[in-house]
Amino acid sequence: MGGRQRRVTSAEVARAAGVSAATVSYVLNDKPGQTIPAETRERVRAAAARLGYTPYAPARALARGASDLVLFAHREPIIPPSYAPYLEPLADGLRAHGLNLVWQLGYDPSTAIRHPATELAPAVVLHLTEPDRAEDAYLRRFGAPLVVALSDAPPAERPPVLQVRHLAERGHRAVAYAGTADPRLATFDAARRQAAAQTCAELGMPEPQSRAVPPDRAAAREAVRALLATGATGICAYNDETAFAVLAALADLGVPVPAQVAVVGIDDHPLAALYTPALTTVALDDPPTSAADLVRRIVAASRAEDVPPPATPPTAHLIPRTST
Repeated sequence: MGGRQRRVTSAEVARAAGVSAATVSYVLNDKPGQTIPAETRERVRAAAARLGYTPYAPARALARGASDLVLFAHREPIIPPSYAPYLEPLADGLRAHGLNLVWQLGYDPSTAIRHPATELAPAVVLHLTEPDRAEDAYLRRFGAPLVVALSDAPPAERPPVLQVRHLAERGHRAVAYAGTADPRLATFDAARRQAAAQTCAELGMPEPQSRAVPPDRAAAREAVRALLATGATGICAYNDETAFAVLAALADLGVPVPAQVAVVGIDDHPLAALYTPALTTVALDDPPTSAADLVRRIVAASRAEDVPPPATPPTAHLIPRTST
């Protein structure tokens, strides 16, 4: 078995092209202020391609004091599916400014151990919401400016609130909560379950019973059977994927939807409208500050410019379909 492949150096490119190492640096890094003939530039690029030369990122980061990386530090060990629509345009927008998005999932801000991500020397650290004191100290250890994407202000409408209100408007007074079985989403699941319970209390409805509904048909059937035993006629699901498992279990149990039990999801999954019955769901609106605006804030931070304040969290709206 071979070991690590030896990296081609800029000095080797210089020898192959018959130029100085400084010329190679100017050409391959597009440094301004140097007039280098087009023929020389082409000869350097051809030699680099022939030899398989790639810039050595750690050396470039050392020379500049930072890399071209934007580190999205997320305390939970998983990125919720609802974040996905924002990550792709964010990454594309940053790339247009010469920055690349990477993320660190699951960290303990109380640990004194330096996380391997510190070796990346990020240009900017991105955090979803305003960190607490311990978390702020942890994130500052990366030695880069910190950009907070969203403020801690509560959104005008939270998805579980809309779920419960919609079911109540449909005449359902006994509501259950179908949680996710993914332990990595436990924090988000608990927050949504609590919001559903609080809304039930505000509407004078009984506290919703809850069960984790796994993405396994037999296990989902038993979990939903337990929810039905509480007398629930409406089910708020953690997200659309959980709602799909609930609907499959109800079909197996011979329970008509929505005649006997209504189901509401969250996220407006692409399959939600195609499912039978079509799933009523809650969609997150575009945040007041779009991905492009967040890109501008991150770029400003990378250039040591003034950074505007974080945006408010996205609001939500209900999409009624035939599952309710």
